[in-house]
Amino acid sequence: MPSRPSSRFEQLLSATREAGASWREDGVRVRFVARADEMVTFYVLDDESRRGISRELLGLGEGDRQCDCAIHLKARGADTLCLVELKGSKIDQAAAQLCDTAAALKRFIQTCDDAPDCCRSIAWKHLIRIHHASPGSKLSNDSVRRIRAEFGERPRVSRAEDASVKIRGG
Repeated sequence: MPSRPSSRFEQLLSATREAGASWREDGVRVRFVARADEMVTFYVLDDESRRGISRELLGLGEGDRQCDCAIHLKARGADTLCLVELKGSKIDQAAAQLCDTAAALKRFIQTCDDAPDCCRSIAWKHLIRIHHASPGSKLSNDSVRRIRAEFGERPRVSRAEDASVKIRGG
């Protein structure tokens, strides 16, 4: 019988870890093509089977939104966590989902005694991956401000399936 993860941090990782280097939802797919010196792990936060446990562990309230997945990139001794929302449209909603999830994850890491030190110095990124046939990719000024405040960078919206360039690219 497999042992149950002993800590909140381990519970979150084991409940959300996804085998493989891609995720698809509602016809929109994101993937990461790793180089030889990179290690990539996908964590799925907002699908039917995992939503409850991840929301509970992250302390997300009823009005808080959650993004679809996170891509953890470990390369050359540095850790990057890119939160990803897959959307057909409604990209302002995607921005809110990314920001709510980032805030909850940051609180979780700060209050989780067993979180590894690397989590406290992780580089935070985000990506709104929209369907190639989406009508538009323009965020409202409020969404742009919110993303800049939460992630310290300009909004990243992409129609490309491969997220590796956007995540590595700074």
